[in-house]
Amino acid sequence: MAIKKIILVLGLLLLTSCVSREPAELNLHSDECAYCIMVVSDDQFASQLVTSKGKSYMFDSVECLAAYSMKNPDQIQNGNLYVSDYQNPGNWLSIKNADFYVSEDIKSPMGLSLFAIQKSEDPANFANEYEELSWAQVQELVKEKWNDKLH
Repeated sequence: MAIKKIILVLGLLLLTSCVSREPAELNLHSDECAYCIMVVSDDQFASQLVTSKGKSYMFDSVECLAAYSMKNPDQIQNGNLYVSDYQNPGNWLSIKNADFYVSEDIKSPMGLSLFAIQKSEDPANFANEYEELSWAQVQELVKEKWNDKLH
C-alpha cells in the first residue's frame, strides 16, 4: 500500500512539473482578447500570457497585454509574456527577446500604434518614423493614454 502511495505522489509531481509555459497556438478570428474581449483578428499584433500553471491568455494587441499586466500583476509575476513578431506574424517572441516601437505609420488594433519585433531587426523596413520603447515605457504609454479605459 505504501508503494502505491509513493508512486501516486511521484506521478503527481511529475505531471505538475511538465506544465508547458510555451506560447499556445493562436486561433485567429476565434480567440478573444482576455482584456478587451475583441476577437483577435491580426496576428501581427497578437500577444499572450502563459501563467505558471500553463494557462494561456490571448490578447489582440501589445496595448491589451500591457493593460492586463498592470491590472493583474500576480498572474504576470510568474508567467511568461509573449508578443507576435510584427515582421514574422505567428512567430512568438518572449518580451525579453523583443524590441517595442510606437509609430504612426503602423495602425495597431487598439489604436496606440505599438508593435514588437525580434531584437536586432530594423523597424525602418516598414516604418518611416518610430520610437523604441522599453516594456516599462510601453506600460506607461498605455497607462497615460488609456487611463479612463483601464478597467
